[in-house]
Amino acid sequence: MRGGSIKEIMYDNLTPLDESINQSIKIAENLSTLSRDLDKSMLHYAMKRITRKGLKEIEVKEDSIAKLLMDKGVIDLNGSTINCLVNYKNLSIGCERLTQLMYHIIKKNEKTSKILIESPYININVTDKEGISAYGYAKTLKMENIVMMLENKFNIYNREGKYIKDFFGITSKEKVIAFSAGMVFAGLGFIFKKSDSGQMLYEFMEGHVIKFIKNVFNKNEKHNNKTNNNNIINNNNNEANDNNDINNNNNEINDNVINNPEL
Repeated sequence: MRGGSIKEIMYDNLTPLDESINQSIKIAENLSTLSRDLDKSMLHYAMKRITRKGLKEIEVKEDSIAKLLMDKGVIDLNGSTINCLVNYKNLSIGCERLTQLMYHIIKKNEKTSKILIESPYININVTDKEGISAYGYAKTLKMENIVMMLENKFNIYNREGKYIKDFFGITSKEKVIAFSAGMVFAGLGFIFKKSDSGQMLYEFMEGHVIKFIKNVFNKNEKHNNKTNNNNIINNNNNEANDNNDINNNNNEINDNVINNPEL
């Protein structure tokens, strides 16, 4: 293809290169394979690098070649790129400043995530702007194989991940629904109360909405109380075991004194 037409838009805002990558899984596989062997992959060059306040940043837009390559599983294992935080503009995931590993974990791309973790250049301590690491994303999204792989490689057993917060800054989906239902219903109240029949309907529905919200929070409170009780029981059991160990040690000392009076 002539150089003058390679950037020409064909249809649906696609260039010939866009269409080639989009239609050929083989091309994507080859690009991904090449990225492991060569110094830098095509993804490295497709990522747009900009300078803000003297600092270099990488930016990936929704309609970019870099985004298309990433969605096809193309990665860059070069040490200068693999841990870079990338600003993703106008993406449906609603996140910014993610590494390649974070991106593919969010997208539930387990195969690609494993390849990135296996790289000797990967840095598990890199976090996004919210302070969440790839390990935190994997734990939150319940990608057990990825969590296990990260724990085994980096010896981070039992480390708590910083969970991704949902709307209103809470992680319980039921709570989000309850909050949203309450807000929507409160807004509808202004409309319903303009007529007598609307007022009656609003009052009838109000009881059911309040009951639903209370049930959600009571359920969550019971779960927390149960967890706290289990923790107290475990602590008491541990304390009892410690006391038994102390008693056993004292008995052993007494036996030694009796059997060895010269001591």
